Amino acid sequence: MSHVSGKDLRSPKRHFEQEIYDSQPDSHRVQHPGQTGLMCIAALAYFGTGRSAISQIVQSGDSGPGYDGSSNPWILPGQLSVGDTAIGSVSVTGAYEIQSASGSMGANPGGQGTATIDGAAAKWLNSGDLLVGGGGVGTLNILDGGYVSSANGTVSEVGDIFGDMLPSVVNINGAGSTWDVSGGLALAGTGSSANSATFENAVVTVENGGALSVGGTINVWGGSSVLIDGGNLDVDILDLSAPDGTESFSFLDGTLSVGEVLGSMIQDGGVLRQNGAALTSFNDDYQLNNGTIEIELGGLNRGTEFDAIDVAGIALLNNVTIEVSFIDGCTVTFDFSGAGLESPSYWDTSRFVSDGIITAVPEPASMALLVAFGGLFAIRRKKAL
Repeated sequence: MSHVSGKDLRSPKRHFEQEIYDSQPDSHRVQHPGQTGLMCIAALAYFGTGRSAISQIVQSGDSGPGYDGSSNPWILPGQLSVGDTAIGSVSVTGAYEIQSASGSMGANPGGQGTATIDGAAAKWLNSGDLLVGGGGVGTLNILDGGYVSSANGTVSEVGDIFGDMLPSVVNINGAGSTWDVSGGLALAGTGSSANSATFENAVVTVENGGALSVGGTINVWGGSSVLIDGGNLDVDILDLSAPDGTESFSFLDGTLSVGEVLGSMIQDGGVLRQNGAALTSFNDDYQLNNGTIEIELGGLNRGTEFDAIDVAGIALLNNVTIEVSFIDGCTVTFDFSGAGLESPSYWDTSRFVSDGIITAVPEPASMALLVAFGGLFAIRRKKAL
């Protein structure tokens, strides 16, 4: 099953200069070594501090086209390139916004690009694709409520071009911070199949109320790592089936809303939730530890009027709570025949009337996932008054 290795995904090492624009007068602002008149802002792979940000757009180094210094929103008919051939950065803070046809950070060999979108009203809207890394190293920081959107996304870094396998990084941190991808997101690869021999090293973290929303497929391919810790992941298809097994996916806390999972998966906490009455399917093994499954019951049709979960492989639930909510005026009676819990475990429904919670007591070491509810509940609609 996919799991996180022992490395620290939250603090990827960087081997190049990091400068902070400290909102001081011009005479006190830090300049990037070797550059004149260019202010560097926001640390690379920067993490939110809860400070009050100044509203502005600032570029440094290799970043273009150049900002005119006043437009808001800053509208670009083409691509915004950040650090595609050398070191460069762009930051959006406060109530400023960039609108571009596409965007890239560290797209070419030798490039090191960082984009930071910081603050509840800060936005970078792309009508096309967003590339984080590629031939070089890219970093995308979405902090403290910042918002980024794109049609598709790719996070990758070619081999050992810098000698030490530096990863390209996406850090989504803070309540409301969001990357909204309407299409697909490829991690450490391009196209329709894994290419880990060339594209490697993608790290994505979603923490502290941040959100990653993908309307299509997330491909977690070889050499990539995903960490969800107190964040939200909403995706149609989550592909963890990389053939070389070098990918890692760790879900520690937060909310997972997914239609289909390809490959085996371990979820160590948080909530598994469907968006409305829907079907979630796992084509391999699924394990949930110390978490919650939320179920909506609204009728008799499986996967459309009540939530259902299919697991093709082995399903393991360890210390799991099932929270049931009723929609569309339904009532429920219980039928536990064939529920399959091994002695001495049993279903405890004592909290069901008060808050819709059913638990297995004592929690068995493992059990089949029984949330399809085909034989667990008899569902009746209330008669209209």
